Amino acid sequence: MDMSAVEVLYFGHPHDLMSGDGIEDDYDKYCDGCGLFISGLFFYCSPCGFYLHKACIEMPSMVNHWSHRHSLIYITVTTPFQCYFCLQSCTGFCYCCNLCVLEICARCATISNPHHHPGHKDELTFSDIIFEGKCAACGDGIYDEKAYRCRDCIHYGLDLKCLTLPLAARHRCDKHILELVYYDENDDLEQPHCDICKERRLPNHWFYRCSICNNSAHPKCALGKYPFIKDGSTLSHKNHPHPLISVKKVSNLKSDECVECGDSCQDLALLCESCDYLAHFECLDTKTLKTEGNPDELPKEINHLCHRIHPLSLKFHNRYTFCEICKKKERGYFYGCSPCNFHIHIDCAVPSLVIENETHVHSFNLFWRQGSFICDACGTEGNYASYICSTCHLQVHEKCTSLPRIIKTAKHYDHSIFHNYFVQGSDLDQKHECRVCYKEVKKEHGCYSCLRQDCKYIVHVNCAIVEGMYWIIDSENEDDNSDMDSSITRVIEVNERGEAVRIEHFSHGHDLLLGDKIKEDDDKCCDGCVLPISGLFYYCSQCDFFLHKTCAELPRKKHHWFHNHRLTLESIATYLLEVKETKSACIFECRFCLHVCSGFFHCCYECDLKVCLRCASIPHAHQHSGHKDHIFLNSQYKGKCTACGCGIYHGNSYKCKDCTDIYALDYACLTLPLVARHKCDKHILKLVYHDENDDPEQHYCDICEEKRDPNHWFYFCSICDNSAHPKCVLGKNPFIKIGSTYLNEDQEPRLTFTKKIGYYPKCFECGKPCQDLTLENANSVCYHFNCVLKNYLKYVRERML
Repeated sequence: MDMSAVEVLYFGHPHDLMSGDGIEDDYDKYCDGCGLFISGLFFYCSPCGFYLHKACIEMPSMVNHWSHRHSLIYITVTTPFQCYFCLQSCTGFCYCCNLCVLEICARCATISNPHHHPGHKDELTFSDIIFEGKCAACGDGIYDEKAYRCRDCIHYGLDLKCLTLPLAARHRCDKHILELVYYDENDDLEQPHCDICKERRLPNHWFYRCSICNNSAHPKCALGKYPFIKDGSTLSHKNHPHPLISVKKVSNLKSDECVECGDSCQDLALLCESCDYLAHFECLDTKTLKTEGNPDELPKEINHLCHRIHPLSLKFHNRYTFCEICKKKERGYFYGCSPCNFHIHIDCAVPSLVIENETHVHSFNLFWRQGSFICDACGTEGNYASYICSTCHLQVHEKCTSLPRIIKTAKHYDHSIFHNYFVQGSDLDQKHECRVCYKEVKKEHGCYSCLRQDCKYIVHVNCAIVEGMYWIIDSENEDDNSDMDSSITRVIEVNERGEAVRIEHFSHGHDLLLGDKIKEDDDKCCDGCVLPISGLFYYCSQCDFFLHKTCAELPRKKHHWFHNHRLTLESIATYLLEVKETKSACIFECRFCLHVCSGFFHCCYECDLKVCLRCASIPHAHQHSGHKDHIFLNSQYKGKCTACGCGIYHGNSYKCKDCTDIYALDYACLTLPLVARHKCDKHILKLVYHDENDDPEQHYCDICEEKRDPNHWFYFCSICDNSAHPKCVLGKNPFIKIGSTYLNEDQEPRLTFTKKIGYYPKCFECGKPCQDLTLENANSVCYHFNCVLKNYLKYVRERML
């Protein structure tokens, strides 16, 4: 470390500070003022580990900030605060207004209005109206007025969290400084990923990169959740009586378990050396003690009906403790019996004697029990405290006294479902399966079911009442039929059987005719789902446009089980018209399977969600032909896909609950076509889930001639005995229709998607052969799809800059 002899006396520190101008081979030195890593000129106190940038020590003691009408005073704080401007949790220096009780971190206090940011060529101005759009840096929606926007580029906006990102950062994954990059110009656009979390990242979103090691990372991965709380600093917190030390590396501690939630502390944690307390910052910041009133006023010991053999003593638990009555874990004050390891919450010790609720005509009265009971409302077990309706002979949990009578759920949005205390209208020998978990619904217990004669939907109460995924309905007739809007805008002609044989469709400018036959060797595919045409279909006699009959009849607007908002069925053309895009690629990326696709998709404009027809057709509980049991959506699973052996890191997978050996599928494999065609074989290839042939010499792909795992899925022709990897049969982009155009505006020359067979011309951009999906203009000049995509993304960047 290159030190100078200059010493200064600083009001915020008891010792003199020495000046320095460089730190070598040490990545853990951060400024106690702004929280950023030390670089350039700085001052430090070696015994205390106290560091300040020269710019931070020279900050004025008072400022008049453009965002606030009062003067702001420069102070040092040890209690974590939330910056009024960027909403980040911070310690160190801040400017505060004592009159308005607000605090602005040192970084935000230096941001001017208007502001020049190196990530955008034009001047950015703080928006005084609601900016309805996405942050250009991270892609998240901006839903309040705290954003900077460009007056010239109406779609360019930055939220304050991204606007104040450090231009450089450090992370233990790389020994060099990581620089903030605003666009990825790497030619390899196949799988841009973060080298920290290993998940995908979008090349047009900001990221940190080491130019020496070529490592790249999401900003949230490089900085962590709390980048502006210094590691090792001593803090005070309102929810803990002792001083706390901020810790970002817990590997050296005896335990990394958070005493509040029980999970491992992977990011910022707060450590109390006095009472061996370790907790996530967010757990300590949001915790509440489960007690009513002052604990000093509570009796120190009580005799309780639910535990009659010993008195219960008032205790405080730092760790989450299980309550025997409500079956929940809380921390705080309890009544407990140590010899019996019996604990109950303060609130549960003295519950309401009578509960009256509009969902039941009679009142429920408290009834203490010595043991367990089965709740008549939900069918699950309860302990000790129950509520009874003596008129109806019901015994229920406290929470079940207020179950809504009529609800709608995301998994069954078409009709309302009703709560009953037993299965109604059932044959004695008939068994009922819950349509969510597919386990038996006991006839004698409560459940939710659909009363329509043509609908036999039935679910357990706890499967239906999932937070954020159900809505209470006030009236029995309050069914929303807006999902019935048809994609067919007009039926022009019907046949004798009442089938529509000529229609107008929202996605196409010409009339569509009903067809039922197509040549066996014809490779026509549907413009909706981009799968081969089979069965009944609609076609345009004037152009190469085809739709499966089922795709053509999809409702235009519909609630899907996987999303809270109603989704709109769109084609690329109708979507671009809606968002008023004048130049955009006629493709989209499905949020679930991550395939780049043409065709139709279900879209949520509010959340910018796009889901292809194949993924949207998969129900919550799915019976796949490749597995004997139902498989269920599992957003927590991280492991390998059974079909291809690849890792599942993005959380979207289906998993079997019953198999002892893990059976899980990612969306890409889950939606593989059951049949496919390839130039290597004149017959249809069928998807096979396991190779029964024990001969290892047969475990090769007949397309790439490389080995394949016999336990992984593959395509097979039983006539020719050909087998191949799915990726070899389908190619890199199987769901982009051959013959479709690349951009929605008129181009010179116009580019069309093609796939070359036998003859592989060189790409005009890179000079390599075009062996897979190719873009070709009217002069037969060819380009790789990825080469064109790279140039398109550069255009997007130039438009944003």
